[in-house]
Amino acid sequence: MPLIVLIHNEANLIAPFLAHYRALGPTHFVVVDDRSTDDSRARLTAEPDVTLMQPVAGSSYARDKLAWRQELLARHASGRWALLPDMDEHFVFAGMERQSLADYIAALEAEGAEAVLTVMIDMYADLPLAEHLYPRPGVDSLLQAFPWFDGPGPAPLGYHFMFNSSKARRKAATPPLSVHGGLRDRLFRVPGLRMNRLALAALDRVAGLGGAVQPRGLDLIRHQIARKLTRRFFKGALDMHKVALLRWRPGTNFVGAHRLRENYRMSESIAALLHFKFTRGVAGLEYTAQRGQHFGGARHYHDMLDATEILGRSPLFSGSRQWQGSASLQGIIRGVPAR
Repeated sequence: MPLIVLIHNEANLIAPFLAHYRALGPTHFVVVDDRSTDDSRARLTAEPDVTLMQPVAGSSYARDKLAWRQELLARHASGRWALLPDMDEHFVFAGMERQSLADYIAALEAEGAEAVLTVMIDMYADLPLAEHLYPRPGVDSLLQAFPWFDGPGPAPLGYHFMFNSSKARRKAATPPLSVHGGLRDRLFRVPGLRMNRLALAALDRVAGLGGAVQPRGLDLIRHQIARKLTRRFFKGALDMHKVALLRWRPGTNFVGAHRLRENYRMSESIAALLHFKFTRGVAGLEYTAQRGQHFGGARHYHDMLDATEILGRSPLFSGSRQWQGSASLQGIIRGVPAR
């Protein structure tokens, strides 16, 4: 299976990334090294199942990353299933301890699906975010270093999804909804929100991850009403979803990193990306902010750096869950519905 990933100065994550995806099954890694200045390129060159690419002169990550992905998918994955994680993201799915990725894809095909909604789960340690480092002494794996994540919870905590407006779906049809929530939402955005009880009830009853990925009929009407009631809640929220597993159609176009212009048939299963966002302490956030290649000139990284009090304490709270296999994500991910 082709796996397309872009990388810049993430040598500390290469070994666990390759090990995770090799364990899922035979994988052909197609990696774009965006001018790394650490030893990422040397490490990847030594791997027999990695095809290493580099951008042409004059291109940039901020402007051209979507075109890079589209070109490589057209070349390596036309008409085939492909994985599209970042280097700090590990794809997981319900029951993965009992079935292979190939079995999961077979179930998707039997469902008639072409793509899977994938929730991004920020992973963390019981340490101040400023001290989140990998590797570090006495730690053998990323999941040992960062075993915690935000579980489902009553609004405004937990994860919620909302069906996109018709205007948004005309611009980007896949996925038809947006997912928000998790660690960064809880720490950096939710404390400043004011929500009435009606809006919170709408979030819990309509926008929980237990609903349909492609709502129809009364479900769709409920989402439309809930979106109007909760518009303030979702303002400025991070998109915590991707389409990380899909069967690529020639001519497909990305609209940002999280959406596709074309309409893909979505599975009613939900998978996840364990997202190891914090692995280089404050220095890593500062470097990404100064580089300015992420969305909005890396504004989100500047905002996090300004929140020194939050970075200086452990993110653990009463709703934190510890990773103990895919069953730990109950209430967030789910398998392919039985036919």
